[in-house]
Amino acid sequence: MALLPERKCILTDTLNFPSDLYILQGMCPTAWDKHKIVRIGSRDGDITPDLATLERAINNVNGAGHALCMSFSKAGYLYDMAAVTELAHLKGALVLWDLSHSVGVVPIALDQCKVDFAIGCTYKISQRRARSACLSLREPIPAG
Repeated sequence: MALLPERKCILTDTLNFPSDLYILQGMCPTAWDKHKIVRIGSRDGDITPDLATLERAINNVNGAGHALCMSFSKAGYLYDMAAVTELAHLKGALVLWDLSHSVGVVPIALDQCKVDFAIGCTYKISQRRARSACLSLREPIPAG
């Protein structure tokens, strides 16, 4: 949000992992005063993202960023990371992808998809005592 301070919106979907939504909700009233979260619903109310509505929202909302899970643990749905990231970039927005349900399961091409930010962990895959977390930042981080 600090990279694009004139933008006051974070776009996400209702299928996003609950802890991601809790973090966004907790940060908006404190760290990002006057920012709001726009949540896109699903097509079937449960497991399928509404891609047409997501695309319209990216095109119409003056969003600073988009926060999405690459895949949904509940349904196994996999976003087209390259297409969504490109669409957001065309509108001047940055994208944060949560890869927690994708790490070790599907190929992830952050550089090829020009992903701005990615977070994740391996707790779903490794089930070992030592759990790993990951963070990726594209260099250089685009300026607003």
